Amino acid sequence: MHMKSRKTHRANIEKTVPFFFRIGLITSITLAIVAFEWKSPYTIEEPEEEPWDPPIEITLKPIKFKIEKPLELPVEDKKTIVEKPIPIDEPDPVKKKTEEPIEQKDVPDGFMPDNEIPEKLDPMPVLLGAEIQPSFPGGESERVKFITDETEYPKMARKEGLTGRVFVSFVVNPNGEISDIKILKDIGGGCGAEAVRVVKKMPNWIPGRQGGKNVPVLMTMELNFNLNYGY
Repeated sequence: MHMKSRKTHRANIEKTVPFFFRIGLITSITLAIVAFEWKSPYTIEEPEEEPWDPPIEITLKPIKFKIEKPLELPVEDKKTIVEKPIPIDEPDPVKKKTEEPIEQKDVPDGFMPDNEIPEKLDPMPVLLGAEIQPSFPGGESERVKFITDETEYPKMARKEGLTGRVFVSFVVNPNGEISDIKILKDIGGGCGAEAVRVVKKMPNWIPGRQGGKNVPVLMTMELNFNLNYGY
């Protein structure tokens, strides 16, 4: 009995399968049709298109220039000018004069025409010492006397109490003149400038000699500034 009822239930289920399949198929088709026909209650507003202006066509007209004819100036009659040929071989009439020979006269030694400039000779080298040294006119005692009489104690050095020795150098040239004065040692207060002034004021020295000729010699000199006796 039990086995018979199980078969009957299964047979009933198999009979109902086609029915439910048709119902499912009809339901699916109906939903698909409804989905395609469905209209949403919300409407999407599309943006309004801006009015479009058609392009403007610009046509350029060619510019016509009026070209005037150039003014015709009256042309004078050209006269033919015939130039005389210049002879090439013809000598200059100014140079036709015969050149007279210049007589050569005896010229004394040492004479130099005004239009001739002598060439510059190389300066003689300054010697640090010579066979015969330059000397002050009258000797060393006259040199000391000259410096003592001519030197004035500078006011600034006297006010500041500056004392000491100033050394200067100078060149005695072959003609005895003094040049190239330089301060080698200064104590300040205007003493160096006073020493240079005194050296410039010295008379020409007796030049030094080397090999029987006068030569330039470099000399140094000392000036002692002392407040006790002024110099």
